[in-house]
Amino acid sequence: MSEQLDPEFIDQLMATVRIVETNSQLLLTELRAARQMAEQVAATLSLVVNLVGNAPDRAQASLVCRVANDLMTCAEQPDLAIRLAGCEPEAIDPAMLRSAAALLAGEESVVLRGPQGAIH
Repeated sequence: MSEQLDPEFIDQLMATVRIVETNSQLLLTELRAARQMAEQVAATLSLVVNLVGNAPDRAQASLVCRVANDLMTCAEQPDLAIRLAGCEPEAIDPAMLRSAAALLAGEESVVLRGPQGAIH
């Protein structure tokens, strides 16, 4: 004696499966984006530490200015940043480097503005 499942139940079950599959794909996409952001932050911090650690004039006030300038240079030349930080190319975020440089240079208002100039 075999029971047949209600076609409406099967349709609902399949719809639920599709929703779960879509949600899992969205979560995977968000996870990849979060990983990339974490790699960019790590690369930026590694670069800052490398630049500060290799500065010949640590005791002078010009050190911060030099690091800010070096960060801007790395933002314009990502290959240099990649070599110094020892990371993958997609881990370098020029906008983040520019923001870090602006912050070091005391230009906080630049850091708070988005790509279109809107204040965050």
